[in-house]
Amino acid sequence: MVSFKYQSVAQSLAQLIDKGTLKPGERFPSLRRTMRSYSVSLSTANQAYAHLEDKGYIRAQAKSGYFVTRPASHRLIEPSKTTPPETSRSVVFQAPYLEMLEHASNPAYVPLGCAIPAPSLLAAEPLNALQARLLRSKGQQLNAYGSAQGLPELRREIAKLMCLHGSTVSQEEIVITSGCTEALGLALQTLTQPGDTIAVESPAYFGLLQVLERLKLKAWELPTSRDGIDPSALELALKSGTVTAVALSSSFTNPLGTMMPEPVKRSVLKLLDGYKTPLIEDDTYGGLGFGGCRPAPFFSLPHETEIFYCSSFSKTLAPGYRTGWIRAPGRIAQVTKAKFSASVCNPLAPQLALAEFLSSRDFERHVSRMARRMETNVARARRAIAQSFPAGTRVTHPDGGFVLWVEMDKNIDTTKLYYKALNQNICFAPGSLFTASGLYAHCLRISCGDVWSDALESAIHRLGTLACEELGNQQSEETFRLPSISRTD
Repeated sequence: MVSFKYQSVAQSLAQLIDKGTLKPGERFPSLRRTMRSYSVSLSTANQAYAHLEDKGYIRAQAKSGYFVTRPASHRLIEPSKTTPPETSRSVVFQAPYLEMLEHASNPAYVPLGCAIPAPSLLAAEPLNALQARLLRSKGQQLNAYGSAQGLPELRREIAKLMCLHGSTVSQEEIVITSGCTEALGLALQTLTQPGDTIAVESPAYFGLLQVLERLKLKAWELPTSRDGIDPSALELALKSGTVTAVALSSSFTNPLGTMMPEPVKRSVLKLLDGYKTPLIEDDTYGGLGFGGCRPAPFFSLPHETEIFYCSSFSKTLAPGYRTGWIRAPGRIAQVTKAKFSASVCNPLAPQLALAEFLSSRDFERHVSRMARRMETNVARARRAIAQSFPAGTRVTHPDGGFVLWVEMDKNIDTTKLYYKALNQNICFAPGSLFTASGLYAHCLRISCGDVWSDALESAIHRLGTLACEELGNQQSEETFRLPSISRTD
């Protein structure tokens, strides 16, 4: 996903390091040489070098130029395609997700757990200023219940955003929700009955799995890789005749952070059209694509099946506002009724502040800046993992968002590792949170949404050390348990 010239130049130069052509400690090509080789301006070359510095490939040395810092071996292997069981399972949560949410707001813990951006990276100040002004001028009016469907001004601005994908969207098709998780829940309430089966990615967003548990629904987990779900596995699930709906991320899945290519999306939609199975689309991370490219959501591609589009501003603007939305053409009355029974309505003041902010150009600029910052954070976190986690560790290479999925030796139990890390004030998300099938006990998710700092990098190194110690302990125990060989003379 390269959309700017400097990124293309940086990617080409990075490959020279990844392949070992340029080795650590060697002098890096000068800016003028790069200008000549790639026929670019000094400004573009400077941007490319700054990008490589941010990612840890090179460093500047006063009066000496640039030098290579990253070893070729830093190129981490990505996890292979997952292989969940080809059947549905009831969802029963036992993992420590409530603890993780509590630790997310505790400044004593290094925030690698919850996928929440640092407050300083969000649009808190302009939004708070807008809301304060609105409360001063319209305080009594805003201190009231609103429509269960949501404020018309905000629905109109959201419809404008969605129209940028090339589809006509009406504000009357939208219901404002308390975050994306509530939107997913409203879609599922509208489509299902207790005992129904929903096909999901594997690993899957744990908020979705919690909703399935609450609604007494079953999960059919689908094999998932860098290119999203396996369409042939989806067809197998649909052929079973037990799948009521399919719930998928359309951009930068949580926890894998990977993006489903458009041809795969079209294959998925063709299958759903053929089996007349509705799709629930989660596009929460869609605006945080690396390289300035925004993937096409499912709803913007040709389809006949019913699509419930769900998203929120929690990852880009204001998680504390708890504002998301669902687009459900033809089902608005049902969804609005479900919204009313779930939480009546969203507070008016945050809705109006968001509507005003969205109507300005500030929103697009803010999201673009944030995506660039997250790309740098993800690259730095991957470098820290490569330096300190056990040999053979696999890590995703996301195209957007700000989470990393880490797969380690199967002897490592990341739930046990979680509690050991808490003792060192480090919080992360154990892999067992993201499945209903008892999988991924050796995996974990790291959030890269905080402001990068030496303390954050040190915490990742400490977590890697703990993982190495855990692996060493497990291997020692396995050796200790080896059966003795009886001898007969």
